[in-house]
Amino acid sequence: MADAVVVYTSQTGFTQRFAMQIAKRMHCPVLDIKFVTPRDLTEAQLVVYGGHMWAGRVGGFRAFYRQFKAVLPSRLLVFGTGVEASGQIDYNAVRRRCFVDCQGKPQFFYFHGHIDPRTLPLRLKLVAAWQSRRNHQPACSETGEIAPLLAAVRMYVDEADMA
Repeated sequence: MADAVVVYTSQTGFTQRFAMQIAKRMHCPVLDIKFVTPRDLTEAQLVVYGGHMWAGRVGGFRAFYRQFKAVLPSRLLVFGTGVEASGQIDYNAVRRRCFVDCQGKPQFFYFHGHIDPRTLPLRLKLVAAWQSRRNHQPACSETGEIAPLLAAVRMYVDEADMA
C-alpha cells in the first residue's frame, strides 16, 4: 500500500520490530518519529502509529497527533506494545487517555511480545523482570500479533477501491 506510512517511537527496539513487520507486510515506508516531517504524511491515505504502552497510554501519540493533526489523514490506526498480557489492558481507558484530542477516533491495537532483557538499560531490566513474574501467558509470534491490524488495513483498502 504505497499511500500508507508506519510511524513509531521505540526506546528499546521492541516497538520498532512490530512497526517494521507491519510496514513490510503493507509494502510501505516506516519512519522513526524523530525523523517525521509534515511532508511525509501529506500524501498518506493511511497512517499507522506505534508506541510502547506506559501507564495506559501509547508513548508519544498525543504529542504526535497535536504536532501533525493538520496533515494526518482520516484513516489512522494506533498500536501499543508491551509485555503485559492482552487481558490486562483496559482498551477503553487507553482510548479515553490517548484519543481525547482526535477528531475521528483511531482504531487501537495492542501487541504483546517478549523482549530480550540483555538488551535493556538497567532501569527497564527491573520492569521487565517484574512483568515476567506477573505474566505467564506465552507470546504469539509477531506475525500472528499484527494480523488484526493488517485486517483493518485491508478493510480500508477495500473501502478506497469501492469509492
